[in-house]
Amino acid sequence: MTRIDEKILFRKPFSEVEKQLYFGEPKYLDSPNKKFYLTFSHFAEPRMGVTISLFNLVNSENEIIERFEPLVALGNGYDAKWSENSNYFVTPLITCDDNYFIYNIERNEFTVIPVENAWILDCKITDTQFEIEYEESQIPDREEQEKYPTKEYLKPEPFITDLNQLNWHKLERVDDFESIYKSEKPVIIRPIDKGYRRFNGEFPETTERTVWDIERFAEYGDVVSAEWMEEIKAITSNDYYRWEKASKYIGLKKRK
Repeated sequence: MTRIDEKILFRKPFSEVEKQLYFGEPKYLDSPNKKFYLTFSHFAEPRMGVTISLFNLVNSENEIIERFEPLVALGNGYDAKWSENSNYFVTPLITCDDNYFIYNIERNEFTVIPVENAWILDCKITDTQFEIEYEESQIPDREEQEKYPTKEYLKPEPFITDLNQLNWHKLERVDDFESIYKSEKPVIIRPIDKGYRRFNGEFPETTERTVWDIERFAEYGDVVSAEWMEEIKAITSNDYYRWEKASKYIGLKKRK
């Protein structure tokens, strides 16, 4: 299928940024009825590990229907979805902060759902409902470790809402996106903390372990590790690098 010229997809706010490097080929997501498709283009990495992009709504004649200036997508369209009836699409944004942006094509209306961290979430949209769930693979400490204590976490219940229960706004109000974003209650989905598993391994014998290791044992309740962490925090005013050995900050110490 012939696609729209990538150059036409360039828009604000990227067009206002000087000396920005972009990478990758555009990605496309066709609507089920094939009348529209979403474009994700001009990928950039404002900070390590975070990809952002422009997104546009295009029809089957390769005409841009909506540019959505000045909104910016999070990622490269990795979690964008269409509803079965092609009336709605959803994509995570990084505008203001992480959120899900849902657009109704027929009514030219949008809604926004702030979330804590879109990277570890997955969304689904139907003709009537929207759902966000915590990615199974993102649950921490899924396996017990021999070198440090781990907690048991359970997957939280998903957030599910009827689309007609959300607050919808005409697209003309997109310039008020920040105030609309702030007026919405964030959806917070976190793993359920069931506490520490019983640890049967060895506790740190010296400060030649990383600060990250010492922190884990201190949180587990090891008195010696807790004392070492207090010393590190006092010496560094809490400005320390977790992957350095603790001995870098408080010297070589041994468990008594």
